[in-house]
Amino acid sequence: MSVETASANVVSSTTPLTQFYYQVGTHALLLEPDTLAEVLMQVSHSPLPFPPNWCKGLVAVRGDFYPLVDMHYILYGQTSTLQNPKLLWLKPAHSSAIVITCDSYPKALKFDNSPTPSTHDAPLPSWIHGVIHYNDKTLLLADHQTLIQRLMQATHL
Repeated sequence: MSVETASANVVSSTTPLTQFYYQVGTHALLLEPDTLAEVLMQVSHSPLPFPPNWCKGLVAVRGDFYPLVDMHYILYGQTSTLQNPKLLWLKPAHSSAIVITCDSYPKALKFDNSPTPSTHDAPLPSWIHGVIHYNDKTLLLADHQTLIQRLMQATHL
C-alpha cells in the first residue's frame, strides 16, 4: 500500500459524512447523498384539472415544469394544513426531478460513520428503506427515485 492510499484511507474514515434531511409532519426524511436539492422561494404553482390526490399542480423552475408532490398526502393520506408549505426541488441521480412540499427546509447532519439503517415496527412505504437513529432524531431513509417511479406508475405519466 502506498503512502497516498494509506493517508486517503485515514482521511476518509475520520472525515464526517454530511447529509441533509427535511421534515414532513413528525417524519424527518434523509436525502440521498447523490440527490440534487434546491430550496424554492417565491414560487407559485399552477393547478391542474383532475390531478391525482398527491399532486397539487405544476411548478415552473428555470423554464421547466415539475409536478408538485404533496408529501403530507404521500405520508399521511391527507393534505397539509399549512398555508405556505416550503417547496423543495429534488433531482435524484438517474431519475426525473420533482418539487415537493415540506414543513422545513433541509438541515445538515454530520455523521461520524456512514449511518446504518435499522428496521421499524410501523409499516413503511416501499420507498423508505429503513430508519436511522442519530442523537435524538429518528430519520427515515428515503429513496426518492423509487418514490418518483411509483408516482409515475400509479398515474401513468
